Amino acid sequence: MTFPGEHPPPIQLLRFYVTAPFPCGYLDNLEAQSLIATPYHLIDAKIYDHLIHNGFRRSGKYAYRPHCKTCQACIPVRLPVDEFIPNRSQRRASKQHQNLSVSVLPLKFSEEHYALYSAYQSTRHRGGGMDQGTAEQYQDFLCRAISIAE
Repeated sequence: MTFPGEHPPPIQLLRFYVTAPFPCGYLDNLEAQSLIATPYHLIDAKIYDHLIHNGFRRSGKYAYRPHCKTCQACIPVRLPVDEFIPNRSQRRASKQHQNLSVSVLPLKFSEEHYALYSAYQSTRHRGGGMDQGTAEQYQDFLCRAISIAE
């Protein structure tokens, strides 16, 4: 926590912990581990920016990155969007989906969005624990994600 006139705490105040192994959500028959940045309440927008440039991701209020002993397949990718030139299949996909639109909605729970999120989790992360989330966990994840990135 900072007070008026104080600077945010430097990234050196963060501590990093490695999780116990768990089933990999991306590659079958492999175990994964994560490196967690704590305490999460010190992670403001500036520190979060530094973390994501160093391979961290976020899940709700937590910033983490893959930290597997036997695998280095998870490589974070940051794309220079201004330099992006779509290839043929990307242009085709864009044309197929040109009828889609984007809407900015208020931050609130939606049964429709939760159903979509649950379907994704149960398909993409089957058996890894992430596929068993509740509506309450979904709400915590969504709201916390927004507050960290601000």
